[in-house]
Amino acid sequence: MKRFFQKYGGFLAALAIVVTTMNANAACVCIMHQDSLPEEAKQLRKF
Repeated sequence: MKRFFQKYGGFLAALAIVVTTMNANAACVCIMHQDSLPEEAKQLRKF
């Protein structure tokens, strides 16, 4: 398992940043609930 994280750790970190950025710029399609974003994720917004 340690070798897996050493080999793919950078890719997983980059993927996590991309997913967080996409989530910060999108609105929830459900009318009833949208969780609040942490302050660190709000810094990734484009507007």
